Amino acid sequence: MKKQINKIVVLLLSIVLFTGCEGDDKAIDQVFDGVSYGAILRTIDVPGKSFNLTDLNSAFSLIVEEQDEEYGALLSEVDVYVSKDGNEVMINTIPASAFTTGD
Repeated sequence: MKKQINKIVVLLLSIVLFTGCEGDDKAIDQVFDGVSYGAILRTIDVPGKSFNLTDLNSAFSLIVEEQDEEYGALLSEVDVYVSKDGNEVMINTIPASAFTTGD
């Protein structure tokens, strides 16, 4: 009886593992699902982990990746906004030429 229970448990676990691995759960696939035109920016790294709001010389930087259906051909520029207390201000426009091709 114990051997039969072990076999049933192994069979059920293998079924769960095979059905759980069927779907593709990549975030980019979920973003592009049902979208025919557009792009996303994904944060890759935040080199400076802290930022001092009271120091005007303090800098905040991000390393982002742009991805679109045409491998970057849709990107013309990125407008950078800062929002604080409900107020949004555009601080910079980054042209597509400032981006590099990565992995």
